[in-house]
Amino acid sequence: MKVVNLSHDPQLLRSNSVATSRTLTMTRTLTAYTVLIPTSEAQVVKHSDTMQAEGVVGNGKPLQLFAMFRRVRQLVRAEQYDVVSTDQYYYGLIGYLMLTCYGVGWEVQVHGFEKLHWLRRQLARFVLRRAPSIRVNSERIRQRLATEFGVSGDNVHVVPIHVDTTAFVEPPESFTAIRDQFQCTDGYFHVLTVSRLVPIKQTELLVQACAQLREAGHAVQLHIVGTGPRAEYLQRLIAEQSVTDAVFLHGHVEGDALVGLYHAADCFVLASANEGWGMVVIEALAAGLPVVMSDVGCAGEVVIDEVSGLVLPTVDPDTLAAAIARLIDDADLRSQLIAGGQAALAALPTATEISAKYDAAWQFAANRKC
Repeated sequence: MKVVNLSHDPQLLRSNSVATSRTLTMTRTLTAYTVLIPTSEAQVVKHSDTMQAEGVVGNGKPLQLFAMFRRVRQLVRAEQYDVVSTDQYYYGLIGYLMLTCYGVGWEVQVHGFEKLHWLRRQLARFVLRRAPSIRVNSERIRQRLATEFGVSGDNVHVVPIHVDTTAFVEPPESFTAIRDQFQCTDGYFHVLTVSRLVPIKQTELLVQACAQLREAGHAVQLHIVGTGPRAEYLQRLIAEQSVTDAVFLHGHVEGDALVGLYHAADCFVLASANEGWGMVVIEALAAGLPVVMSDVGCAGEVVIDEVSGLVLPTVDPDTLAAAIARLIDDADLRSQLIAGGQAALAALPTATEISAKYDAAWQFAANRKC
């Protein structure tokens, strides 16, 4: 089977990225898998004999969309691709045209609903109600499709995201040097969060919670990993809250350094307002950290409140500070949540099982060509 995927993720153009490694694992049974990504200059990166990523150039959103459509049509006509996989927004329109005009299988993959303003909601409604096959990464999203968009049935496939946790289980050999590099001072309770620095991640709430904890007398340090447009705002907020010695912006961190930070931390917190799954939460559980998270993504499926983590139905500086304070003060609770997290990890489907679910979803889409 041949599948072409329309993506927004530039990491898929990097052969050594986590996203590329995960995709190679999930698509290993396919004859061909091509990812098209909007870029400023054309490029083709061949990751394996069957998988390649292409940067498609267009000047402005309308021309970019047309360029993506033209390349998909070329693959469908010349190389007889079986399935087009899109999101539920503008790319979904391309999938719809491929299905109705060229009789190609069409799958919509839904990983979340960011920036759901009026136009995007109408696009999603149009696309989702016409898609013959829909793949979501959590039960939460499946339920949201039913309640908000009136979409349900056997064409909705729940396929969790595979997270390769093998590298996170043990600290790297350079662990001590990493702790020193990232100022993980002895005698402090270290809180870690890893995310893009964008409004929907609500990282500022963690900065404010840390200020509250310090004011209450807790020896706590907050380590923020990630980059994004909110970095300068967070830097100003850290100064305003007088926590420059307690909150650290580490920027982009990967490899052994990231694994070392997970193992240097005492807990992991995700304060996001919306999340499709939450791969960083799975990484934190693998590293043996108790998790505090908002009620998004894998909360309720992997992270069960008071069992494998603390799930906060309302996220603000007060609730975050209170949850972290519980972990600081209660070693037994930390141990209980760590054990629950390990059990939750063990219950997740394997990479082979998830790959089989991908294959089944694509085959479902291919069987429903016009």
